[in-house]
This record gives sequence, C-alpha cells and structure tokens, in this order.
Amino acid sequence: MTETKISKKIRLTAKDKIAAGAISLLFIAVLIGLTTLKAELIDGRKITGGADEILLYVIMAGVFVVSFLVLLLYMGFSYRDGIKGKRYLGVSGTAIVLNFLFCLIASHFSMYAMPMCFAGIIIANLIEPRLGFTVNFICIFQTLAYVLLITDAAGDQSMIIQETIMAVCSVAYSLVALGRINRNTGRADFIGYLLLFSILIAPAAILFTLLYGTSPTPIWQQAAYIAGGIVAQVLLVLFFIPLLELIFMITTNSRLAELSDMRQPLLKRLMTEAPATFNHSQTVGNLAESCASALGENIYMARAAALYHDIGKLENVEFFTENQTGGNPHDEITPELSAEIIHKHTSDGYKMAVAARLPKDLAAITMEHHGTTVMKFFYEKARRMTDGEVDMDFYRYKGDKPTSKIAAIIMICDSSEAAIRAMQAPDIQKVGKLVDGIIYDRIADGQFDNCDITTKDFAIIRQTIAELSTGLYHTRIEYPK
Repeated sequence: MTETKISKKIRLTAKDKIAAGAISLLFIAVLIGLTTLKAELIDGRKITGGADEILLYVIMAGVFVVSFLVLLLYMGFSYRDGIKGKRYLGVSGTAIVLNFLFCLIASHFSMYAMPMCFAGIIIANLIEPRLGFTVNFICIFQTLAYVLLITDAAGDQSMIIQETIMAVCSVAYSLVALGRINRNTGRADFIGYLLLFSILIAPAAILFTLLYGTSPTPIWQQAAYIAGGIVAQVLLVLFFIPLLELIFMITTNSRLAELSDMRQPLLKRLMTEAPATFNHSQTVGNLAESCASALGENIYMARAAALYHDIGKLENVEFFTENQTGGNPHDEITPELSAEIIHKHTSDGYKMAVAARLPKDLAAITMEHHGTTVMKFFYEKARRMTDGEVDMDFYRYKGDKPTSKIAAIIMICDSSEAAIRAMQAPDIQKVGKLVDGIIYDRIADGQFDNCDITTKDFAIIRQTIAELSTGLYHTRIEYPK
C-alpha cells in the first residue's frame, strides 16, 4: 500500500525554499541599492523632470526587461511544447501586467493594500506552483522597484521600511502558500490560502510602528487597508481565473468538474444509447482517477478524459462487444471492414469532442487512448482466413500516440478494465501480472515514446489498478431464492 501513496505533485522542496530565501535577500538588496542611487541622483528631492527623471525611468524600463527575460528563460526550459508554452507565456505575462497595474492603483491608498501576490496565485492555480512562485518574485521585484524609484520613496526612511516589510511578507507567502496551491486544490482550501496572506501581513503595521518609532497612519487605518487589500486580492483572483482560462484556453478543475456532470449532452447520449460503454467509461474513470492521484497528476482531467474517451462508439454502437445483446455483426463482415469500423471510433470521438467544444487536451485523448496499437483479434482472424501475408499496419488504430501522462494512464486503464472484467476471480497478483503484460506490450510497441512517463510511474499504476480492482470486481455471495 505504501507505494500507491507516492505523489509527484509539484511542491517546493527545502532546496527550493533556501534558494528562494537567497533570491529574496538579493532582490531586497538590489531594491535598496536602487533607492540609494535615486537619493544620490536627486539629493532626496522630489523628481520634477530633467535628466535625473529620464535616467530613473530608463532604469525602471531595464527592470521590466530583465524580469520578462527571466520569465522567458524559465518558460523556455520548463515548457518545450510550443502551443502550450505560448499559452502559458501569454497568461503569465498578462497576469504580471495586471498585478503591476493593481498594485500601482492600490499604492495611492497604502502600501499594505497592494495585491502583490495576485499573479502568483493565479498562475499557481491555472498552471503549476513553481511557475506561480517565479511569477510572484517577478511581480514583487517590479512593483517595489517602481515604488522606490519613481515615487517619493528615496530619502523617506518610513517608505523604505514599509516596502521592505511588504517584500518580506510577500516572499513568506510564496514559501508558505504558493507551494500548496495547485490545480487539485479545492475551493475552500484555495480561499483559505488566499486569506493566509492576511495572517502574514497583519502584524506588519505593528512591526512598522515598532521599527519606525511613530506611524503617520493610525493602527486601525493600517488594519483597514490590510483587510481591504486582502478582500480585493481574493475577489480579483476569483474573477480573473475563469476569465484568463477562457481567453488563453487553459482548462481549470471547475470546468472539468462541469464536463463530468452526467447531464452533459454527450454523456447523456452515452448513458442512454450505449449503457455498457458508459459503465465501462465510469469504471475506467475510477481507475484513472486513482492512478492520477497516486502520480500527483490532475485527477479532474483523468476522470473527465475517461468519461469521454469512448464517445466515438456512439456512431456504431452495436459493433462494440459490450453493447451487443444478440448476434455479433462482425460475424457477417470481413475482418478488414471490422477493423475500419472499430478504429474509426477514435476519430469519430475526436470530431464529436471538437464539435462539443471540449478542451483540446481532453479531445486529444479520444484520439490517443489506443495510440497506434494493433487490433489483434481482427488481425489474427484475417491471418486465419488467408494463406498469404497480412499487413499488420492495416490493423493498427489510426490515432496518435499518447502525448501526456494522463493519456498514457487512460490507455493502460482502458485496456486493463476490459481484460480484468473477463478474468475469473481476479486477485491482486493476477491483476498485477495482467497489467504488467499490457504495459510491457505497449512499451515494446513504442506507444509511450511521446510522453514523459517513467518506469516508476508504471509500477505505481500497476499497483494502484491491482489494489483497486479487488474492490471493483469483488465476488458476492449467492442469495437464497
């Protein structure tokens, strides 16, 4: 049981946090250095124009350029998928710009009201925590650089202390909360992590008063600004997550949960027109969700993909074994025609998914869940019916090989569910060997060449399916008549 609890969810390790602490100290040192430079350039006077002002704006522009170069560099190393990388870069850049604008507006009221972690939270939720962590550092650097360079912070000790406190609080929030926010975070936990920022920044007003001696703003007013900033950050995040999801076509868990509702048109059709296929899809969903959870993958995507992976069978319901109640129509046609009908369910499913405007990642799995595997039943039937050579490639599915770990999970669970259902008295050992055979067969056929799944992942998937199948396919006692 211990192995199935292994999780590869993206967390901030101790090494990440040490590096983050060092980077945050470097950021604060650079910001203080920039402020000192400004103070020397203008001798503590408010900027009114001239060469000094131009130089400061040039420095500020340099800060923006460097920060976006850092983002580009990180994205280039982390997201090599062209289309997905562009979408992620687009939503990250947009969130950073919005973060800067909101902080700029809030700074006119109080430094404590700035929603400095707005972009980091959104990216951690829409994409993954490490990118959100990186985006959050960029936003902190940009915002504080602007406040210290372009406003009247130079020579104002209270402003420098305030900004340093804000930087420390924002970095602390990154270390504590952003590493825990991800696409599997529930709504209640998500809002809880948003409110956590208030716990970190609330003592800032008291700390500021202690460090500065006296505060130009009453404590109650500072507390009001802090509370207002927290509420504003929560509302902005909740508003912009679905908006950015729609604009950049990034699928969130809320959307996937909606698509898994049995009232969705395609699922209603599957339930009424092909109930056996629907039952198979639900069971695959249970297996896939457990495997995704064990691997730290998106459980919402796993379940939704499993529910929709066989929707193409709606075009020829009676040609699939689980839906046959009488004769088998394949007995009346050639194996070549049978193969064409069977493999067509993947392309039909993709067309139906696109027509229903399902997310692209989800629609792709309808084409990828069989990859280019051979339909061995019809291939062997053709070999028995002819004396000559039979082209094996003709009997391969015409889909794409899995390009994501979720697609690989669906491929394994789909084949495993059908095979386990046909077993007599399945137990953990039998099922484990069966799933191993399915995995090894797909590896030998090169089906997982296009996705980043590992041998350790395969071991976890095998054990998860074996353990779960004993509950799904358990025997029952015979009731008295």
